[in-house]
Amino acid sequence: AAERALKGTRPRHRRAVGFVAPPASPPRRPPGLGPVGRRLWREAWRAGHWLTDLDRLAVEVAARTADELARLEAAIAAAGPLAPGSKGQPVRSPLLAARDAAADRLRAYLGDLGLTPAGRRRLGIETKKPAPVVDAAEVFLGRLSAGRETDTERSEP
Repeated sequence: AAERALKGTRPRHRRAVGFVAPPASPPRRPPGLGPVGRRLWREAWRAGHWLTDLDRLAVEVAARTADELARLEAAIAAAGPLAPGSKGQPVRSPLLAARDAAADRLRAYLGDLGLTPAGRRRLGIETKKPAPVVDAAEVFLGRLSAGRETDTERSEP
């Protein structure tokens, strides 16, 4: 195994079955996606130049999970993190566990699609351009140059 890793060869049981070209334009957005899901759909197809039509269902599931996560976040914001327990005592809201599970599923879906740095590394996907170098002071102060997102805009759903 170590020799194979040094040589960079793939194991024999993993054979490429063919090449599927990425779509010329992003697939049509599925109906029923909320604003967060629509944004994820658009950004996934924009950033994921390696995605093909075969990934359409997986991207849709990720987008619907992002919508579910947004709905849970809104419900937690409205109801608060505590709920009444069986004897009236405050307990952790079950919405928090549902939110955490949805966030874990979304992270897994994005990783499987290669839409996270770890997912791209695992899949052996190289990005088209290197990440821009940003001055740490600019990031700390929240003053990014024109055209770049702030940390809060860049945070994962």
